[in-house]
Amino acid sequence: MTTEEMQMLVEELMASENPYTSPSGRKTFITIPKDEMSRRFQS
Repeated sequence: MTTEEMQMLVEELMASENPYTSPSGRKTFITIPKDEMSRRFQS
């Protein structure tokens, strides 16, 4: 997926009526602290 395609998906999501939950009520965003991201991507 190109950067442009990813950006378009985000723009379409944010333009929707309720971008923070799916139609079934599940969250579409999660928060991952920076330190956790670092741990997950360490070599």
